[in-house]
Amino acid sequence: MRVKILLALCLWLGAAVSLSAQNLLSNGDFEAGVAKAWGAFIPGESKEKGCTLSDAAGRVGKGAKLQAAQYARYGAANGIKISSNGGERFRLSIWVKATSNAEPQPQTAGIVFRCIFSDVAGKDVTTAIGTLDGKVYKNGDKVEKANLPLPKDWTKMQMVLDSPANATTLNFTLFAWRAKGEILIDEASVEKVGKEVPLSLFQ
Repeated sequence: MRVKILLALCLWLGAAVSLSAQNLLSNGDFEAGVAKAWGAFIPGESKEKGCTLSDAAGRVGKGAKLQAAQYARYGAANGIKISSNGGERFRLSIWVKATSNAEPQPQTAGIVFRCIFSDVAGKDVTTAIGTLDGKVYKNGDKVEKANLPLPKDWTKMQMVLDSPANATTLNFTLFAWRAKGEILIDEASVEKVGKEVPLSLFQ
């Protein structure tokens, strides 16, 4: 009987861990191709700078590639629906790598990833921007003044955030932040985690 109870407990714990580690992003691993669930976010300032989002070899299997002919701010976007009750904790992560021809504009972050929690009307409730040095900001002002080199090896970016009340959508975007050349991305993930996972601290 004791053995059966222990076995049942192990199976329950395994299921709980599996559930908490589930990637909520559709096609986060890019294996279905970048056209599924992902879209290029190209603001007006970057429309004429040759910005593209396309399929590429990834860290594991397929990935995606951001490419620009000139220094530009643009990205790859995805998103999920969430509970409007607030207080849920999410871990966001993505792997990035700059190719040999990639170059950041001086005194800029080069690569960032952004999370925007929005309400049912599409209004932004909370914004968080993560940089390559592990810092998280509430807006882009300090990001504009960063001076970070691009990673030439695969590098994981990550942040942990609580959803605010009234937010119904979590929007995830990986940006080339005033960079040109090719930047590879792969294994994007949004996971619901427990309160024991420490929150990222805003700068």
